[in-house]
Amino acid sequence: AIRLGVADQPAFLILHLGIKLESNFLTTLAFIGGLTAASGIIIVAAISIASMLQNHLILPLIPPLSTQKLYSRLLWLRRILIIVMMLASYLFYTRVGLNYHVHWLGALAFIAFMQFLPGILATLFWPGANRTGFCLGLIVGMGIWIISMFTGLLSGAMSNDATILDQYNWHQIAIYALTANIIVFLVGSI
Repeated sequence: AIRLGVADQPAFLILHLGIKLESNFLTTLAFIGGLTAASGIIIVAAISIASMLQNHLILPLIPPLSTQKLYSRLLWLRRILIIVMMLASYLFYTRVGLNYHVHWLGALAFIAFMQFLPGILATLFWPGANRTGFCLGLIVGMGIWIISMFTGLLSGAMSNDATILDQYNWHQIAIYALTANIIVFLVGSI
């Protein structure tokens, strides 16, 4: 692969190898494999996120439905949520995803996910933790993350991946958000 000059992009190695060797079979096989993997991930993610949104956010907010058409209404609600998730994902990809590298978007997602860490650890090791403290800490931590990092990403203020990591000190913002989350969580639980 190195001798053929196709080793520069590991994600597309087999596809580029098939093109360089002029092998239609290898190129088609690589394309079908990539298409299958990508569509499988999209299908599983869309269905699971739509199910979580339906079961944990929408159903607790609406009154109970009649039992005769409950299943069909839930099925249509899930289908609508899947379509909304797919459209929102596509809009995010076209507006934001094309402008930034995957590692930067992954770092932002990891920092957001870190805000759940105090609640997870408190569930395991601290019986005095309560729901109010967890929710308040999560709101504060996610608020800091949204204001300092996510709004800059959506507004396009961060224009170059190389300067994002230095200019916005993402690691310090992550520590500040997590520290504020822990403090508010402790105070709210006590």
